[in-house]
Amino acid sequence: MHRMLFSVIVLLCLCLCMTLFPASAEDTLPLPDGPLDQLVHVPASQPLFPTPSPAPTRTPKPTPETTAEDEQDDDPFPFAIRYGNRDVNEIAITMDDCYTTQYVRETFELVQSLGVPITFYPLGVALHAEDAGLWQAIAASDCEIGTHTQQHGRMGFGGSARIYASLMRPQEILDGILGYHYPIRTVRPPYGNYLDENGRSQTVARVLRKAGFRHVILWDVSQTNARKALSSVRNGSILLYHARPADIQCLRELIPALKEKGFRFVTVSELTGLEPLATSTDLYTFEP
Repeated sequence: MHRMLFSVIVLLCLCLCMTLFPASAEDTLPLPDGPLDQLVHVPASQPLFPTPSPAPTRTPKPTPETTAEDEQDDDPFPFAIRYGNRDVNEIAITMDDCYTTQYVRETFELVQSLGVPITFYPLGVALHAEDAGLWQAIAASDCEIGTHTQQHGRMGFGGSARIYASLMRPQEILDGILGYHYPIRTVRPPYGNYLDENGRSQTVARVLRKAGFRHVILWDVSQTNARKALSSVRNGSILLYHARPADIQCLRELIPALKEKGFRFVTVSELTGLEPLATSTDLYTFEP
């Protein structure tokens, strides 16, 4: 009797649930036709426990140390060149500033007498029309003319427009003195410093490439004592000097000693593998 009463109560509850919660079309799955062992399983498009979406991949921003210097993957040299190939016995002597014509002339006559090319890095303000004959002779020789910028200030300071002007005004001045276009291809930053006010190199690197340069040229030997300089020079060395008596006297002693050690003297362009210089009759005019 109790069992029958319990069954009736259960049946009444089931009827009540079906009335209150009718089945929807989405809740009913018709049985498929055909044998169950031949059915193809189709996975649910929305699993009950979806796996979490992977976190988006974030590309880190390049640091100042990599942006400027690693931009040219096909270039064997870094953005700032301190020396050339250590496996080749080539070296490059450079001379900065060139304020005093007498010392520039003395240096040029010295290296010509010794059969050695060097690279001059005059400031734009040190190039004067009255010295045209000297610079024309240098340009026509196996020596090279680069730039030390227009004035001896911090190269990277003052913004892009100022940096560009400091690089290209010397080109206009040099062309006017020579009477033809002599493309300046290498640049020596004053103080060896090419960073901006924030200590970053990107601005200078961007402007240099706009102006046609790929590098700044630094050095690994700067010593006016000939004996000490001789002991410091290695394959690929770039030697820094200035147009002044002490430096010229050092070169008088140093160059013959370097020759005895078998070093070959080249310009900076040659040391860094640039194409041979190509001049033209179209004078460069600076346009800010």
